[in-house]
Amino acid sequence: MARVQSRSRASKLARLVNSEESMARFRELYRVPSSIRLAYYDIKNFPVINDDEIMLPVMAVVEGGVRFPLHPLLTTFLQIVNATPSQVSVNTIRIIMGVVALNRLLGTNLRVGEILKVYQYMCPGEESKTLCYLKARNLQQKLVNGLPDTNKGYDKDYLRVSGDWYTESKCRSSFGKPDPSRLAVYEGQADSDLVRRVLSTNIYVDQRGEPRSAPLLLRYEPQIRSFLEGPTVPRSQEVRVETTVPVLAVPADTPNSEEDPEFIPVGQVSEMAPPINPFEIMGRATGGSSSGTAKGKGKGRGKGAGKKGTKAASESSSSEQDYPVLSHGMPRLLFGDGPISIHDTVLDETETELSAHVAHGLARAACLPGDMNQWDGMSSAQIFRHGTRGMMMATQSILAMESRVLKMTDELQKKSTDYKRLEEQHLMNINSMKVAEDIARAEADNRKKAEAELTILREKVVKLESECLANLEKAREEGLLEGKIEGKKLGYDGAMEEARTQFRMVFNTGFRRGWKSALTKTEHPETSELFLRSNTPIPYPEEGLNRSEDEAEEEGEEEEEDEDEEEGGAPGNVVESSQPAPTGGAEDAPGSSA
Repeated sequence: MARVQSRSRASKLARLVNSEESMARFRELYRVPSSIRLAYYDIKNFPVINDDEIMLPVMAVVEGGVRFPLHPLLTTFLQIVNATPSQVSVNTIRIIMGVVALNRLLGTNLRVGEILKVYQYMCPGEESKTLCYLKARNLQQKLVNGLPDTNKGYDKDYLRVSGDWYTESKCRSSFGKPDPSRLAVYEGQADSDLVRRVLSTNIYVDQRGEPRSAPLLLRYEPQIRSFLEGPTVPRSQEVRVETTVPVLAVPADTPNSEEDPEFIPVGQVSEMAPPINPFEIMGRATGGSSSGTAKGKGKGRGKGAGKKGTKAASESSSSEQDYPVLSHGMPRLLFGDGPISIHDTVLDETETELSAHVAHGLARAACLPGDMNQWDGMSSAQIFRHGTRGMMMATQSILAMESRVLKMTDELQKKSTDYKRLEEQHLMNINSMKVAEDIARAEADNRKKAEAELTILREKVVKLESECLANLEKAREEGLLEGKIEGKKLGYDGAMEEARTQFRMVFNTGFRRGWKSALTKTEHPETSELFLRSNTPIPYPEEGLNRSEDEAEEEGEEEEEDEDEEEGGAPGNVVESSQPAPTGGAEDAPGSSA
């Protein structure tokens, strides 16, 4: 029994799109333009797609609020986190599209930065089976609540989307990795005051007391009844918001007038599908056709509707009337017997009769059969009251729109003035930048010239220094030369040389005397060759002896000295009296030579 229920639950989403009939019904329910192509694929049979295609979970359309073409906020978010729709969880898509609904209801401009301020983008990677998701930084602070805690059984069916599924720019088709630094930049640009104001608004409070509930914002009946934890408020604090047309998708493309010449362009439709349960509608569609076989075989109730078959049958009539299938019974835009074309008009004052017929044809097309039956059952007074009410509502709406347009016009004028002022300031800044650039360029040129002149001056200084040194050296050499010449003139050099020669000769004579005296004291025979003049080691042999003394007188003086030594005392006294002369000469000789 459990196995049958599991198969039934797993095939619910598939039954919405796995046949041509169900796909056509799906496209009609969710306003899919004809320029967008859809194909169903099971997760076990995932195809290889092109760069201009994406894989989208079916649940993202049924409960995620996704409409075609994709909303710019959703594509921008996917571009910033570098992901493809099949890479993120359905709850992440619910949050993004819920923020789109909040922007519409509150007149705010929540962007990706504000979303990343409240949520943290977590991406386990390609190897993990867990999809990327948004995790609330604080469980008590969430922009969108009422999210299911699981998607088990509803995460196996995907749509291959191709064609004009994006407006401005598209997201990637393959899995990607987020850049934390890029996410941090967008988070830093978030408007914290705007986030606090939105978090403090208690609108669309569900039965559990959670404000800003996703099923109420996105107008769907949740199939999963277990929810994530979120902030709650008393129902008495709920603020009612006047809802208009539930715009959750960007404007859908209108058919081409060339393809349908009878089509009247009335502006692009930007409307979300009504709050319906597509599973019940699909169940009724299939159940109605197989009711006979269900009674005969006893299987129609067990697999198709389950325990909710009675409820689905009770709601079938009202849902079918609310969303009729296109058929031959629909009213047509007729002008007399022919169709109204794009060339007809209700504003032509020259042909008022024709314009009236066109307006009548348009009004007849707007009068649905069920509505006409109700009008026929009303009295004239009721009809007039309803008409008066409609005209007053139209008048009030016109006045409200007029005041809004005037306010927007004033704001536009202020913005235009600010823009002109900023443009003038921008031009002034550009001129200032040009002047500064010219000054900087002139200073750079002057600096280059000064550096070139400084280089020339340095070269001149080096040249002058070298010339000065050369002149000084030359002057020194010339001075020395002049001094030498002058000294020679004065005879100074000759006198010094003569004195030096005489001094050395006297020193040699004294040394020879001392030499002979030493030989005598050492009792050398007079016939010894050491007494010869040639064998005497005089200090300055090149100078010779004193010329005023000859050898004979020198020998006589030596003999007299010997006799005086023998008569007068010890030989030591003779040494002391005769030795100082050569010693003193020896001490003076080096100094004079030096």
